[in-house]
Amino acid sequence: KSISHLGESKSHSKIGQPDQMKESEIVSKSKITEKLEKAENESRHGNDTANVPIVVHLKNVSFRYKHHMHSTLKNVNLVLPEGFIYGLLGASGCGKTTLLRCILGQLTSYSGSVLVFGLKPGSKQSLVPGPGVGYMPQEISLYSELSIRETLKFYGRLFGMKRMEITSKIRFLINFLNLPATGRLVKDLSDGQKRRVSLAAALINTPPLLVLDEPTVGVDPLLRENIWNHLKELAESHRMTIILTTHYIEETTRADLVGFMREGKLLVEETPHKLMSFYKVQTLEDVFLELSAKPVESNKPIKLVNIEYSRGGRLKNKKIPTFVKINAIIEKGFIRLKRNLVILFFQTLTPIIIMIVFGICIGDQQDSLNIAVYNPEQEILTNETRKLESQTFLSFLPAEKLTLTNYSSKEEAIASVDDGKSLGALIFNPTFSQNAILRFQNLSNYSDDDIYLNSTIDYYYDMSSIIGQLSVNKQLRAATEKYIQKKSKHRLDPMLKVEQAIYGAVDMTFREFITPGIIMAIIYMLSVTLTVLTLVTEKQEGSYHRIKVAGVKVYQVIVAHTIVQFVSLSIQITTLLVTSLIVTRFSHVSKLHLIIPITLLHGLVAMSFGFFISSIYENEREAILTSVAAFYPMLILSGVFWPIEAMSTPLNIIAKFAPMTMPIKAFRSIVVRNVGLTNLEVIAGIGTS
Repeated sequence: KSISHLGESKSHSKIGQPDQMKESEIVSKSKITEKLEKAENESRHGNDTANVPIVVHLKNVSFRYKHHMHSTLKNVNLVLPEGFIYGLLGASGCGKTTLLRCILGQLTSYSGSVLVFGLKPGSKQSLVPGPGVGYMPQEISLYSELSIRETLKFYGRLFGMKRMEITSKIRFLINFLNLPATGRLVKDLSDGQKRRVSLAAALINTPPLLVLDEPTVGVDPLLRENIWNHLKELAESHRMTIILTTHYIEETTRADLVGFMREGKLLVEETPHKLMSFYKVQTLEDVFLELSAKPVESNKPIKLVNIEYSRGGRLKNKKIPTFVKINAIIEKGFIRLKRNLVILFFQTLTPIIIMIVFGICIGDQQDSLNIAVYNPEQEILTNETRKLESQTFLSFLPAEKLTLTNYSSKEEAIASVDDGKSLGALIFNPTFSQNAILRFQNLSNYSDDDIYLNSTIDYYYDMSSIIGQLSVNKQLRAATEKYIQKKSKHRLDPMLKVEQAIYGAVDMTFREFITPGIIMAIIYMLSVTLTVLTLVTEKQEGSYHRIKVAGVKVYQVIVAHTIVQFVSLSIQITTLLVTSLIVTRFSHVSKLHLIIPITLLHGLVAMSFGFFISSIYENEREAILTSVAAFYPMLILSGVFWPIEAMSTPLNIIAKFAPMTMPIKAFRSIVVRNVGLTNLEVIAGIGTS
């Protein structure tokens, strides 16, 4: 099959109507065709130095996705010379996108050989993925919070373009693609405008290889004609090699080569004119119908060029410095953060709201707890002027903490507890005062059981409200101790004297115990969820896969996101510490030089867990559910609400390995015990993070 047919296809102005061609069009041939013909002639005369640059070369490529019974690609062979436009056609699910992903280096677990510019995509010296390829995916795959100019500038910076070069190219692409004002955000554009911005991002650096997946969908006919003219110009003037897929079959008559795929096989790879001549039809759509009507096995590929290519075309190694890509991603991250009000609200106000609610609702002693009192001695007060012992005891109970309600009988007082009106009932004996006096008059010779029983106060209580009951018990013990000390003139003072606390305060509340845990839990949860939201959203939008084709490595995404998140984390920690100081009166100012490093490191630990979840899931909902599901067991195991020493031995061992446990213990020791870096718990908290 002569190479001359290739020259005819590139010179025809209307495929399928060769009789109407102008003589100048027949004589005129592209430089690429002349080069192929020269190579063919050299090959015929035995010249081993024949060299036609081959940009894409696939040999016996097969690929099967995990959990799929059948292969998506089956022994695909494809040769694409430099400067050609290759139209890839086929029904949905035939393997077109999978084939493109193999060429772009996004899929590597295939059998066979894939070479782009003579190198395996993704290899050390290859610029694919990277500046060697421009990619427009079928999805929009753009950052919706960025403007048109910011989007094109971002991709220009990823490709290492200079600022003036980027500005000049943006100006050209805006005019050429008839895009609206560059300040408009991508999310405010129509679908057609978004696709044009996507095409502009692929063309921004004029790459030697251009891969376009449905580039003209949603584009008006006039603009579609302009795009094709520009692609032809790029192929002929800039020697750009272009692979595109499209639903408009007749549109590919302007391509230099056309490939038809079906069920993972490349059935035909030919020039449009040769295909129509071979099948004796007038349109490529008829060719497609002819191929679709036959079994896959009966469609044998027709090879176009019978030349042995000496080597592939290689690019000049233009590596983009890592810091350039990281800076571009960082700038993009801050722009998205600034424009996403929901995430900004979530980051800044959520910690403040949580700490305010926590400080108001948790940790204080309960006030005005109802206590029922049955005191039959009350009636004696009207007949006697001296103060009764029962009244003396009740006077030691703080009125602001306990609200005492008198009842006329023992049964009524106990019934109020049963009905939930009171937390407890104090029951006095009718002769309490008389027996209490006798009880303390002769402490050295006390053996009368009746005096003992009649001078005892009975207390009936409700333990279903344990926090309130603990507060009541504390007040009753304090009142009893004060009464005994007064009546015994300190002869019955406790044998155990509790001195001033070495660490903490005597009146330390439960809120002060759990505040370090709450702060660390808030930091952990916010860091995980924000990391997951950012990365999984990018994966869902397709923008993450697109920047990978642009040559961005995973570690560069992680570093850039960590820097952006670190700034956000610093704001969160500042608001948390300030709010906790104001609302919970939690004094930690003198130890900020230790608290800040622990909390920042803890936030980085949470980010790493967010990266891990993001690498597993493609769906935002599943990723968030996993984050929440992992957080609550960790919250319980980490000693936030209760010390891990109170857990069973197996759980105690497991709890020590939870990511929040040691940092919380370190935070608590720094604030409550006022220790520093010489303390083992502090060292462990920083070290584990």
